[in-house]
Amino acid sequence: MTFLFERRLCLGGLEILVRCDRPCVLELAGSWDGYQSSGRTPDLVHEFRAVAGFAQEQPADRPYPGFGCKADDSGRYEFARKDASGELTIDTDPNTALVTRFTGAPTRGALESTLRLALSACLLKRGGFLVHGTGVASDERAIVLAGPSGAGKSTLHRLLAGVVKNDKLLGDEIIIIRPEPLGNLNGTLQYRAYATPFGGECPGVRDASGPLTALYFLVKAARHRAALLTPREGMPLLLRNVLAYVQEARAAALSLTGATALVGRVPCYRLEFLPDHGITKVLGVS
Repeated sequence: MTFLFERRLCLGGLEILVRCDRPCVLELAGSWDGYQSSGRTPDLVHEFRAVAGFAQEQPADRPYPGFGCKADDSGRYEFARKDASGELTIDTDPNTALVTRFTGAPTRGALESTLRLALSACLLKRGGFLVHGTGVASDERAIVLAGPSGAGKSTLHRLLAGVVKNDKLLGDEIIIIRPEPLGNLNGTLQYRAYATPFGGECPGVRDASGPLTALYFLVKAARHRAALLTPREGMPLLLRNVLAYVQEARAAALSLTGATALVGRVPCYRLEFLPDHGITKVLGVS
């Protein structure tokens, strides 16, 4: 297959090359502007073949927009939903590029949903995650507020948008969290949170990021309260809010190893909150 059209971008510090056979697909990706590539060798190569009128039956066990998923012991995954299908293979070497191949309708939804799958797998082998959440970041710190649909992410995002002056908003849907080397300290890592261009009611500041200093798990309540969790308590809450398809031993091991390292290094909290501006004092956001 020959792909004549390419788009490069950088998400979460990962260099991504999107290759397509039709220019209209890349034109759909205007929301990616601002996530500029540095020109490094790609960490992820995402090939997308656009087919006009592409349609297939939605898997019965996965309501749209979810993907049906099959995996084998080699780490090879096959994905399918009514407007796209494709495959990727997860390996455990963080230094090799991941190549993914998908076919789908020439729509932004099909293209971005398959890219999210690819990015999730690419992050997984580097100890990182796509997390359902909102948050804010500055040069000194970032906080992420994680929760499933209906947990209050968009509500909190709008509240934060009304008060933040020194911090940048990370969006209200999907945030990247991944470990990175800390300066020149050999072997020392810190976690960093990044905005993404994916979905949500309230977009974040493009390319915003900061060193992750706290991870909160949202609970609607009749008060504002942040309760520190042990790593053991934080682990299942993190995994519950990660966007990843884990259906074989290799991906399961990567997911557990990455999550264990993250909750062991970054303080995690159960955040009870009311939908009012009092929550900003609990979070220390300004």
